[in-house]
Amino acid sequence: MVRGVLRGWSVRVYLVAMQVPLDRANALFVDEDFDGALAQYNAAVAAEPDSGEALAKRAACNLKLGRHRAAASDAAAAVALQPSARAHRWAGLAHFALQEWTAARSAFAAALLLSGGGGEAGGGAAELRRWVRKADAELAEAAAGVGSGATTSGASDPAPNPAAPPASAVAAEKPTAAAPPPPDVSKVRHEWYQTQSHVVVSVLARNVPPDAAAVSFADAAADVAIELGPDAGTYRLASSWSEGVTSSVHTLRL
Repeated sequence: MVRGVLRGWSVRVYLVAMQVPLDRANALFVDEDFDGALAQYNAAVAAEPDSGEALAKRAACNLKLGRHRAAASDAAAAVALQPSARAHRWAGLAHFALQEWTAARSAFAAALLLSGGGGEAGGGAAELRRWVRKADAELAEAAAGVGSGATTSGASDPAPNPAAPPASAVAAEKPTAAAPPPPDVSKVRHEWYQTQSHVVVSVLARNVPPDAAAVSFADAAADVAIELGPDAGTYRLASSWSEGVTSSVHTLRL
């Protein structure tokens, strides 16, 4: 409130902050009203078409709604206007969901580069490295599928060696590594809530010592890994929030 005096009259001017569409969209996104948030992000982009922030956040909202092609388009536009690790990450997630492994891998690598690439607080470096490895695995699998299906024109199959044991017998002799057990999610539950100043995430695991948990923080994100035991696997939780939440100022209790 601003006060002034003009020729003996008391003048009071009340300043009221108008909530802009981007603020309303962010609030709806946090409340997980993604349809309502998308409408407000559309309004924000219409009002400021050159806002890389609005486009990046609309990309995140489109991802939540499963609109992967729209998310990829928004993320690409955001990167062109205002390159950021977050915009590249949204692009990577969108391309990965669309099974566009090369584009996804490039986007995650660009996000990792912009994040600093080192340390757990380097803009979600640990999570981005996991996504790069996932994209690499998909690319390798795709390449192996193409290679196994390729044949040389005019080449014939080699004659079988009668002295060689059957392939099934050879395969049976080779020990196979046991796959890691899936996490026993019945032992873990998580919840979160937000106040005007804090985001609180609680992960509750039964019969697990504190040193079995590893937590890393990044820009508006946190990764949790809990070793549940030799027969229960590893529980993982990757949390991310809208921009404006600073994970570098955090409190961790185990």
